[in-house]
Amino acid sequence: MSAEIEQALTQLLGDAADQLEPRCRPEPARRLALWQRIEQDVGFADEHRHLPAAGGDWRVLREGVLLKLLQRDDASGQAHYLVRYSAGSGFPRHPQRTVEECLLVAGDLRIGDVEMRVGDLQVALPGTEHGPLLSRHGALVYVRGVLGQVPTQRADPPDPL
Repeated sequence: MSAEIEQALTQLLGDAADQLEPRCRPEPARRLALWQRIEQDVGFADEHRHLPAAGGDWRVLREGVLLKLLQRDDASGQAHYLVRYSAGSGFPRHPQRTVEECLLVAGDLRIGDVEMRVGDLQVALPGTEHGPLLSRHGALVYVRGVLGQVPTQRADPPDPL
């Protein structure tokens, strides 16, 4: 492509973008209404949520492993939750269908051949195998990912790490 044609196309695209820009910017009242709807759909609306670490609705994920749901979108299953591993517990290797992020908040956790440290984040991508997960002394992990089903068996809140 010649420099003249490239310059002409760039100018035409720039002119077209300038004409479209006002349509992409809603009026302030409409923009506010849009953000309010997004906040409402996410579940926070005009308030902040405080979920104390102590107590709460803990569920049994498997022997020695508890889950505390923080927030979940029922339509997509996208969720934020805590997983509490008791000493010596773990979770088997499993396939990932969606992105899952695991942040070690407290304790110790080994994911596959990776020894996690507090503050470490592991991102498991779709189509990969994740785990096995094992905690020697107990762990608290923040997870963001798709949670297909919320476990139904309730558990007493675990002791702090």
